[in-house]
This record gives sequence, structure tokens and C-alpha cells, in this order.
Amino acid sequence: MKKTLLTLTIVGLLAAGTVTTLASCGGNGNNSSKVELSKIKATISNKEALKVEWHLGEANRQITLETDSAVNVSNLVNKGQILITSSDENVIKLIGTYLSPVSAGTATITVTTASGTDSVEITLLPRETAPEFIVPSSFGYALDYAQKDNEYVYIVTAEVDKVEDTTVGKMTVKAGSSSATINGLTASSSKLSWSKESQAFAITDTNDYGTNDYTKNIKAGDKLTVAMIRSSESVTAVLLANNGSYVVNEVQTTDQVYDTKFNKNYIYQVTGKVTEVKNTTYGNIYIQTEGSTKDPLYVYGCTVTASTLVYKAPSWTFTNPKDYSSNDLTKGIAVGDTVTIVGCRCDYNGIVELNGVITNVQKAAA
Repeated sequence: MKKTLLTLTIVGLLAAGTVTTLASCGGNGNNSSKVELSKIKATISNKEALKVEWHLGEANRQITLETDSAVNVSNLVNKGQILITSSDENVIKLIGTYLSPVSAGTATITVTTASGTDSVEITLLPRETAPEFIVPSSFGYALDYAQKDNEYVYIVTAEVDKVEDTTVGKMTVKAGSSSATINGLTASSSKLSWSKESQAFAITDTNDYGTNDYTKNIKAGDKLTVAMIRSSESVTAVLLANNGSYVVNEVQTTDQVYDTKFNKNYIYQVTGKVTEVKNTTYGNIYIQTEGSTKDPLYVYGCTVTASTLVYKAPSWTFTNPKDYSSNDLTKGIAVGDTVTIVGCRCDYNGIVELNGVITNVQKAAA
């Protein structure tokens, strides 16, 4: 008969400064091996840096010890020769020598070596900025992930099963073996906001569902990509794409584009007068809405081909076909003409930029 290997690992700190591992093999007795704890000083060298104001959502921090530079602390931690523990891994989780923020609260980080212990108490503060949108592994994951009410925004794609209310956009949707009721759907990204005080997202209302061109004709069988929030009571969402096609989330002036926080999940429609044609191969132009007080907006590439805008969570992508100078609608664009572009943000090195699809051109008066 083939024997089955069963392994039970018990790790504990012994008085002699060792970690012991007990293994049971097929019920034929125990084998015991000991890992000596390192004798380096258990002194945390960067306590003050670890206690500097730290907010949920900010980068991990690393704990350092007072050791010779030749000592590889991370390696000793991985081998179990240095023990680092958190009093509350629901607040601060340990990844080797790194401290990863989990939720607001206070935790004590303790280092143990053969020479003794040292610890530091760290307070993790609430978020200062909204968390990034999450692209879950599945629709079901987004529905089941443990969270506070409306704590996160999930980017999901699901098929409409039934539209129940065309005033606010209530509908049942499904993906794989999971289904849910969306209690309200809007195409307006400005209705989704995050509050530092409540540490939660909110969608103000979805009352424009029945009048918005991108939502009012949604039907069973459509595949919707949405930015979804959920609470214990309801699910609401902002529509990002319908059957793969873009949705205009906001109609803006060039000044409003400058004033809007960068987010590549959304599509903007902007109309402005051409102030400069910089490149006719890629369609690089500057536009400015009448009455604007800010600089002209840089359009870093445009086309008339709508399929060049493709949503790949968590952002829109634009592939320039370089047909600007060959298409009848765009090749004659000149300074003074008024154009409407539907596109996504493509900011670069701090410069606010847009690229996308030219949908209308009005020639300047002769």
C-alpha cells in the first residue's frame, strides 16, 4: 500500500532561542529539526520613520535593524532566524520585512532574535485620497469581497438579464454563475464621488438613465462594462462601455478637462476651436473652447475611426491608425476650425492631454 506523507508544522519560540519544526511522516514517529535564532541585536533602527504619519492606501514601509551592512536581514527573516510579528494583521500585515497597510487602526510590530525583542507601535490613519478602481478576477469576487459599504469601485462586465425600471436604470445582470440587481445606472462619471470623511464612494442619483442617449436603450443581452459600488442594501454603477463601444461620460469644455482629476476609465466629449495643427501624421492639434481662460488643450492624436478606442480594464486605450491626413473629415482641419472630439485622457509628464475620435468639424468662416 502506498504511504501518504502527512506534515504538521508547529512553530514556536523556545527558551533557548530556537524555532522548532515537528514533522510527522506516515504515522511512523516524529522528526525534529531546530532553527537557531540569529544572535544579532533585536533593535529596530528606523522607529521614528515608521511612526511618521501614514495613511491607508500609501506605500508599504520596511523595518530595518541595527546590523552590519553585510547582514541580509530579509534572508534571515525568510529562514525564520528573525521573527517579526504584528499584533493586528487586520491593520498592518507583514510581508517579510515590509509592513503593508490593511485598515485604519493601531498595531505593534515586534522583532525577536536570540538577543531579545524590540517593538514599535504604529498608527495607520484613514485614507487621504480615494482608492484606485479594482479589476476583480470575476463578477462573483466583486460581489462577495469583504468590504465596508461602498468602500471600493469595481470594474466589471456583465450581461443584462432584464431591465426592470427605465427611470433610474434598475436591472438584473449576470456573469458566469453570479448575478445581481443593479439598483441604478448612470453614464455620468461626475455623479460618482469619494468622501474623505466617510471613507466611501457614493453615486448621487441615476435619474438621467431614461434620457441619456447611452443608457435609455439598454436591453436584455447587452454586455455592460461598469464602475460598480455596493453596500449591504444596493448596487449602483456608472456605465463605461456597452457591447465594447464607448460611452460619453462627460461633455466638457477645455477648461473643465484641466480641472478634472485624471482618470482613464472615462470618455469625455470636448468641443473647441483649433489653435494649432502640430502634426498631420498622427493628428496632433491644440483646441480651446470659446470663453476658456486656460491654455489650449493638447489633443495627442485623433482619428475618425471609433473602433480605435478600446476599453481594457482599468483604462481606455487609443490606437492611432494615422489616417488623419487621408480622411476627408480631418485632412483639411485648419486653425480657426471648430472640432468635437470624443476621447480619453492621456496625460504625460504632468501635461493634460486627450486623444480619441473626431466626430464633427465646423469650418471657420471664410
